[in-house]
Amino acid sequence: ETRRFRDIVASLPESILSVDSVESERERERAARDEAADSVDDQDGITDEGTAEFPDVVNGCYRILKNNEIMGQILRSKYGTITRDKIEEIIKIVADGGLRLVNSAVKVI
Repeated sequence: ETRRFRDIVASLPESILSVDSVESERERERAARDEAADSVDDQDGITDEGTAEFPDVVNGCYRILKNNEIMGQILRSKYGTITRDKIEEIIKIVADGGLRLVNSAVKVI
């Protein structure tokens, strides 16, 4: 399971470093932000062609992150009243969700 993390960390320098100037990188980042903000304004994430704007992988990642956030909030607020078995179950679900995110990210990269 940690092999994926090592591979990602090993490939970071090549994917992060750029030969472009800081100004051109900033322009590219601003354009990407503007495009993302414009796409949020689209109705239900559907483009003019009628296709889904985000692939299923991105939606799945978002869903996993939101579920992990909710599980964390439940643990924080109800920790004293939840049984040990339920706490272990919630932690396993969160950990599995994190590993699914890593697997999804590796498939996309």
